[in-house]
Amino acid sequence: MQIAIASLSATGCSACRPPDSPFPAPPGALFFWSYELLVYMVLLNFLLAIIVDAFSEVKEKTHETVRARHGEKGREGGDLCRRTGFAHS
Repeated sequence: MQIAIASLSATGCSACRPPDSPFPAPPGALFFWSYELLVYMVLLNFLLAIIVDAFSEVKEKTHETVRARHGEKGREGGDLCRRTGFAHS
């Protein structure tokens, strides 16, 4: 049984296409690979959405922590430094 499967996978399915066909693969292969590409892109989009969402949560928490530590006076002091030209570059 394994020999039959190995020879079938190596030579391709002869019932899938006519023997005189110039095309190396049946049209089903085109649909299969287009489906694979579509699923890959959708899953990659899911992964990126999760990463971006986690990043925005961390960024928001960090921003809240900085405001809590420095308070509004810290922000005003930073604005004063920028207005007077003593801001760090």
